Amino acid sequence: MTTVTPLEKARSTLEQALFLAQRVGNAEEQTAALINLGYVLSKLGETEAALQMDRDALVAFESVGIKAGVACVYCNLAEKLYGSGRWKESKAAALNGLAVAEEINNPYWITGGADRPRRSRARTAERRGSRRRRRASCRQRP
Repeated sequence: MTTVTPLEKARSTLEQALFLAQRVGNAEEQTAALINLGYVLSKLGETEAALQMDRDALVAFESVGIKAGVACVYCNLAEKLYGSGRWKESKAAALNGLAVAEEINNPYWITGGADRPRRSRARTAERRGSRRRRRASCRQRP
């Protein structure tokens, strides 16, 4: 008796969602399925297949002109490439994502928002036990 893991179940569901989205021609759902399938494949250790899902999502987002999606996919590619030791490709993807985020007038978009650097400094100060430094970090501009 074979046990299906949650990731394997997610893979199956997302593959079915991708098939259906392609069949009915829904580009938005197709890109969502590709991104999520890429994430699941990455977690399953199938890096090359995950990268291909991201590349397919990139093409799909570009074809419908959703620049925020393009920036998101470049960020995903950068993370996966970095994790597999492909640093030059990772840097190129990250810079492409940043360029697209700047085109939509939100250069902090791929980092999680303009206040993220301040929150990160605050967490670091908190781990070090300094409430005064934590408060000061939150007030500083990135």
